Amino acid sequence: MYSLITGGSSGLGLSIAKLLIAQGQSVIITGRSEEKLEKAKEILQSTNPKASILPIAADLSNEDAVKKIFDTLSNQSITLSSIFNVAGSGYYGALSDISQEDISTVLNNNLISLMLVTIHGINHFNKYPFKRHKVISILSTAALKGKGFETIYNAAKFGAKGFLLSVEDEVKDKNIDIIRIYPGGMTTPFWDKSASGYPVHTFMSPDDVAKTIVNAVSSETLCPSDLTINRLKG
Repeated sequence: MYSLITGGSSGLGLSIAKLLIAQGQSVIITGRSEEKLEKAKEILQSTNPKASILPIAADLSNEDAVKKIFDTLSNQSITLSSIFNVAGSGYYGALSDISQEDISTVLNNNLISLMLVTIHGINHFNKYPFKRHKVISILSTAALKGKGFETIYNAAKFGAKGFLLSVEDEVKDKNIDIIRIYPGGMTTPFWDKSASGYPVHTFMSPDDVAKTIVNAVSSETLCPSDLTINRLKG
């Protein structure tokens, strides 16, 4: 059984993959860049040389690309236990500066891709109804509270939360757990192109956040539905 991690070539996705690999699990990591994915694979293999790691380069906002991922799994007789929806991108800017291209980019990266992976992932899970499956989605605290200058990003995350709540209701009678995670700011490449002025150096470590997430979703007897993660004050 494998775990599929979107955005697994860097940041929180890579940190989650490291922990799963250290536990002896097999992982599939996705990202847009083949070069970054190969570097991530090297990092993961250094953590556990015996682990099975499958990197797949794909634009997850393209349904054909998402279908191809799951067709690859079927063709190679690979079954998934979990999907970690981690991939995403940010946006910071005034309303007066927002273009339709900005809207499309943010919605594609944070909402459409999550929806497509979740839909096709659940179709995959339905082939194995007697196994337990999990969809763990990293939404950020932007799905809990609106914030000026982050309007498109907030819209995408609120939309993702609404989608996942509906999915949860639809699969309530199946062996599929839908888990929503809301971490605050982390020191990841997510902020590389941001002009927000936020004190990014004070944000949470993705490794620490990954530990909290993996610990929370790994229980065989308990399952959180919503988990908010913030850094300690002081």
